[in-house]
Amino acid sequence: MNEEAEFLEFEPPMVATVSEPVPIASSPTLATAPSGPHIALDESAPEADLPGAFEVRCLEHN
Repeated sequence: MNEEAEFLEFEPPMVATVSEPVPIASSPTLATAPSGPHIALDESAPEADLPGAFEVRCLEHN
């Protein structure tokens, strides 16, 4: 096997220059803003149910 080997030279990845961050303008469409009524294409589909509360009371003492 007298084949000549081919070598690939790799360079370190280029680092992008850091620029000033662009300020985010407040918008009513942010995830924290209410998005309006829950809409589903099929009213009988499970996803048509209103989303449940994030916290669930699991330790209620009577």
